[in-house]
Amino acid sequence: MKSIVFTLAGILSIGLCKAQGLKVSLTAGGGFSYVNVKHPVGEYSSIFCPNAAARLNVPMAKGNVLFETGVGYEMKGFGSITSFLKDNRTGKNEFDSKTQYHYLKIPLLVSYRLLKKDNGTLWLGAGMDYGFMMYATVSEMRSSYTGNKLDYKKKYTYHPKSALLPSDSYLPQTNTAALYKFDPTVKLQLTYWWDQRYCIQLFHEYSLYDHNIYTNGQTVMHLQYTGMSVGFLF
Repeated sequence: MKSIVFTLAGILSIGLCKAQGLKVSLTAGGGFSYVNVKHPVGEYSSIFCPNAAARLNVPMAKGNVLFETGVGYEMKGFGSITSFLKDNRTGKNEFDSKTQYHYLKIPLLVSYRLLKKDNGTLWLGAGMDYGFMMYATVSEMRSSYTGNKLDYKKKYTYHPKSALLPSDSYLPQTNTAALYKFDPTVKLQLTYWWDQRYCIQLFHEYSLYDHNIYTNGQTVMHLQYTGMSVGFLF
């Protein structure tokens, strides 16, 4: 029954959009997520992350301006390698981890039409893309060495705790802060429409909140995501 309701709602929405000159876009793609780190304690790397979205494109100002909103999915994260000397300083412990955050995204963007020629339209857009974390996963390979000799190597996977906002995320019993479920990001994008049926998009995002969960250090981490997507217009 629910699937029938959603299908009818989708057909009605597309019909309404056509009647009002609006456009619905369905896109999917991927990109690289990484962190901008202040006072790093290790080495950080980017990881490949997918994205998908359904958007409502509302023309304004005689079609020269486009307001965009909708819903989407996006994965963000980063890789990291950190190592620490053992207490007796005869070896080290090494942590090689991959962190993944899975978000439900709601954009509020405004685009300006830079160019319209033949069947193509080029848009430059900016605004906010609000993320709501569904869950997070950390896969970590822990290794211990005495000198150059490997003592043990074991893989761990766990799900970090999360809180809605920074103000209620501190965990005094562990001196750490939970991850934030709410992730506001600034977004810049360049979109090309072809034949009013197809679209390709290049974009960059910068998260406003610190994603370092350890509060007893100076490290500050802001997620960034550079990606692309392709799709259809209805």
